Amino acid sequence: MSPPTLEYLSPASNSTYNAGDVINITIELNDTDGDDIAYAYVAVQSGTWSNNVWGSNGNITTATNSTIITFSWNTWGYNAGTYYFNSNLTWTNGTDWSTWYSGVDYWNNYSINLVNSNNSGGGGNSGNTGCGYDVSFATVQSTGIGHTMNGGTGDLSPNQNVTIFMTVNCAVYNSTMSLVYWIYDSNNSTWEIGNHSWYHQSSSTTFSHHWNTTAPSTNGNYNFIVELFINGSIEAWDNDPFTVGSNNSGDNGNTGCTPEVVINSYNPTNPNGFENQTTFNSNEPITLYAYHHCFPTGSYHWNSTVYGPSGMYEDNYGNLNFTNSSSNSWLTNVWEYNVGYLGPGEYTWYYGFTNWGGISRYVSHNFTIVNSTSSNNNSGGSQGCSPEVLLETYSSVNTFNSAQTIFEYGVHDIIFEATHICMPADEFHWNSTIYGPSGMVDSTVYGSENLTNGGNLHSTVHTFDSTTLPSGEYTWYYGFSNWWDISRYVSHNFTVIDNGTASNVTGSCSFPSFEATPYALYAGEDLTYNWTMTGDISSHVYLSLHSGWGTQYYYSGIVVNDGSHTITLPSQMNPNLDYTVYVESAFQDARTTLCWKYGAIDILGSNEGPLGNETNISPTVDLTPRISMWYGKVNQHNENGTWMTDPDGVAGAGSYDDWGDEGWGDRKLEYCQRFWPDTVDVVLRDSPEEIIFYTRYNSEAYLSTKPVWECILEGAQITELTGVCSFDLTITPTELEVGDTLTVTWTMTGDIPVEVGIAFFSTVQGQWNVGVQYHLSEITANDGGFAYSIPQGMNPDRDYYMYIDAELTDDFTTYCWKYGSFDILASNEGALEEVLENLFNSTDRTPRISMWYGKVNQHNENGTWMTDPDGTAGAGNFNQFGSDGWGDRKLEYCQRFWPDTVSVAPMGAEQIVFYTGGNQVAYLTTKPVWQCVQDTDGDGILDPDDADDDNDGWSDILEQACGTNELDVNDVPADSDGDQICDLLDDALDEVVTDATEEDAGFLPGFSAISGLAALGAAMLIGRRRSN
Repeated sequence: MSPPTLEYLSPASNSTYNAGDVINITIELNDTDGDDIAYAYVAVQSGTWSNNVWGSNGNITTATNSTIITFSWNTWGYNAGTYYFNSNLTWTNGTDWSTWYSGVDYWNNYSINLVNSNNSGGGGNSGNTGCGYDVSFATVQSTGIGHTMNGGTGDLSPNQNVTIFMTVNCAVYNSTMSLVYWIYDSNNSTWEIGNHSWYHQSSSTTFSHHWNTTAPSTNGNYNFIVELFINGSIEAWDNDPFTVGSNNSGDNGNTGCTPEVVINSYNPTNPNGFENQTTFNSNEPITLYAYHHCFPTGSYHWNSTVYGPSGMYEDNYGNLNFTNSSSNSWLTNVWEYNVGYLGPGEYTWYYGFTNWGGISRYVSHNFTIVNSTSSNNNSGGSQGCSPEVLLETYSSVNTFNSAQTIFEYGVHDIIFEATHICMPADEFHWNSTIYGPSGMVDSTVYGSENLTNGGNLHSTVHTFDSTTLPSGEYTWYYGFSNWWDISRYVSHNFTVIDNGTASNVTGSCSFPSFEATPYALYAGEDLTYNWTMTGDISSHVYLSLHSGWGTQYYYSGIVVNDGSHTITLPSQMNPNLDYTVYVESAFQDARTTLCWKYGAIDILGSNEGPLGNETNISPTVDLTPRISMWYGKVNQHNENGTWMTDPDGVAGAGSYDDWGDEGWGDRKLEYCQRFWPDTVDVVLRDSPEEIIFYTRYNSEAYLSTKPVWECILEGAQITELTGVCSFDLTITPTELEVGDTLTVTWTMTGDIPVEVGIAFFSTVQGQWNVGVQYHLSEITANDGGFAYSIPQGMNPDRDYYMYIDAELTDDFTTYCWKYGSFDILASNEGALEEVLENLFNSTDRTPRISMWYGKVNQHNENGTWMTDPDGTAGAGNFNQFGSDGWGDRKLEYCQRFWPDTVSVAPMGAEQIVFYTGGNQVAYLTTKPVWQCVQDTDGDGILDPDDADDDNDGWSDILEQACGTNELDVNDVPADSDGDQICDLLDDALDEVVTDATEEDAGFLPGFSAISGLAALGAAMLIGRRRSN
């Protein structure tokens, strides 16, 4: 019998956390011969063993081959200081249960440091230090590839399936976090690479991510590297070396890996997306999930039990027949708890998975639920929270009983549930009424509840089968009162549809037309979305309006798919931002992403004038730093003229005494200092403003007019600009070619800053703000001059502009600005030169795409490279990155922009500007290109082999020489005399003859004329051969 071993994995020794953080301690049990039953005990101590402050031997795990165990330590209430981890192992060989062995594997070898948090609020890093605020505390640790296989030896088989775990400690609040990871060999050649990014704004400073990959196919020594980037800068890294060299098999016949179950919990409504979580507020839903790795095909049985402060809460079980031999890893949401179903307290979830044969895995997971607020008001609520009633509807057809507001007639039964949170001990009376398209449904229902101990109550109020309620819009009204000091009256809207399909739309669809009108309008005006849809037409669509590719949403909702919808814009919108409208297919109150389309609108300033060098627009946006609060909603702050919600999603208008760190109503000066640290005073404005506020966790938007407070900044910290300044701008030359240098000079009067902003961008010809593409955007010294070399690849068919404005901070100030336009020309003049330019230096309009791992994909439309507007589409594969991975789906990616694409063919590499996630930072590089091959004219001959792609009677080469689009049947060369030689070629021939006459007085043509004749002859000869 080989004894089992215990290995400590995380957190890294000497890590630093804030007191109050939940720290996940991970160890690994290994048993090389698989014949032992092991028990693990982990403790944390400060000082001597007699001062042990925390321990757990309740997490008993059967360790067959290898098992990773995570213990959660909630440090709330512990003093700052150094704490040590100690782990103990006992085991028996499973046959002689009377004999037990024990041993201490680690004793004071690993430590962590707890520090007192300087955080005075629920979010924002201004003025705070320590774990969660200072990037120097952030660490990343990788485990899995050298630990979980073959007893932790780090020896893997070629192409072995591997799950690598990466844990970030002291993740920085309100920051963009990125993990970049790869495997390389002893020759520094990269075998596999991946990345994961998220915006971290949760209350936890830990974050976990796992990567499913395969070991290299060649024997040798390898290393796994992970780097942690915070706001674009690398801050930490870790590595995990391993060896590929033996053909190992697990205990199930799956070559190279061992069956493993990892369980955890998360909030499915978290705005950050999927993120493991072990501490929840009582007003958060909870999903328990299990990740099954490396299991062979077969029949399995699972059981799930949850224990809490009142004993057992759930006991569920089921069977699974796993038949897909091509994928032996999967994730399952085992159970979902709606808001309020579980009361505050400590919980343990036990999960078992077995085939009743040689494979059994039993694991456990701890999580904590705390009261959603720290209120101590006089409204009769339970200690530490306020009485609240939440309504939701769902259907039993939904596997996990998740909330929904759209139901299909004949398919979904409807269950109405009311969750009562933080109610005091008393007798309560309730009433419930439902109104629909024909008035009241049945009659009002009444009842009573005697809450002898107070707390939370979860009730099913109504249940209707799928044919009871006809299609239409409904509102459910519900009241709950003790007829004394607590009365809660709430409502809930839902929709019943009858589309006759009785199932989700799963095929293909498209939006042939989509626009928002008027295109240019002022803040506060009505905007109307108009669209048409073909293919599988969904019952609803999702519409949105946002700026900065999702930086700020002004509208977001699912509406009936009737082709039109009108909204009223907020009265405060920054005219200097780019605004995007969006439509997407939707079903059952959820977006389906089967088809979608983007558009743009322009928000005008009140005095916006015509575009040109003489334009001088007065400032219209109020840039004053200011805040606004609305009780029950998340606080708002105005940055550079745009109202922004607090990213922590919990900062509110209550007082500190009632709401703790989430209450800012009596701390407005400190709240201003979260965003503008130099604030010295707060002043209430005379007039309120119309602002979009959000409910808790920035989930639902509400437009309202509320008071506003100015954040008065210390005068010495900000340049005293009054907003009175002007530019005299000169652009030379106004016509130039690729490779030429553009010179911008200017003079300023009035308030003159030390820096200016320069931008160089282009738009679709004749359409201002349509298809905008920035080629340069930077802040430079206000020295009166700027030179820029026009790069290769500029399309002469677009409109080009240069923009300059005054800079106060690292952003546009809008105190004064000016536009100027210029024209990028083809590199020649005259008919002959134009023909040669068209043939040998014309814009390549071939539909094509390019990908660069770690950057947003690019596509070329009509000769211009454009970044993917979703800001997330990348070069990874679908298995790794889901819908964002297009590396192994290039055909489908082409079809996003050119639906008629039938195949993909490699082309030569090109120099292209790529962007990081969210289309934030630009990088110029040379990358491979793939043509999106089509059959434009539908004649059965693919375009690369078709002499006349658009079948307009003009060969592609002649259209190129004549300057028309060979892919557009409506764009044909001018041919005044009908001789099948376009007018441009006729003129070019005339020029050649004229040159010959002038140069040689009727004798043999000169060299330039011979060259021209040869070029024209070759062009027409090639054209006629191809057309034949």
